[in-house]
Amino acid sequence: MKLKENYFLWYKLLNSSFTGLSIGILFTIYQPLTNPSIYSLGGIVLAAAMLVIAKFYDRLLNIRKFFQISMGVEIVILITLLIFMVFQYTFTSAILVYMGYQFTFIFGGYLVRA
Repeated sequence: MKLKENYFLWYKLLNSSFTGLSIGILFTIYQPLTNPSIYSLGGIVLAAAMLVIAKFYDRLLNIRKFFQISMGVEIVILITLLIFMVFQYTFTSAILVYMGYQFTFIFGGYLVRA
């Protein structure tokens, strides 16, 4: 597998634009999550999962795994968008979107380093 830089740069530009926009609206989407313990639990899970991913960096630092993980993260973000559209603005949609974004953040450190 070979990286096609031109396509990759366009992908990163569009991805960054969409991610910046979606992260900006998260605080509104998370409004139904009034219990701070949800965020504490999410932070603990995030930190633990990032440590597990870091343990496997030596196996993950290649172009094929980078592509697979990037696509997985994009699919999760698309699913969270669809969840929000289906469930509208409820506690269920807020918690599912929060869980989806926490999942994508787990791989964020890897994607930046790769």
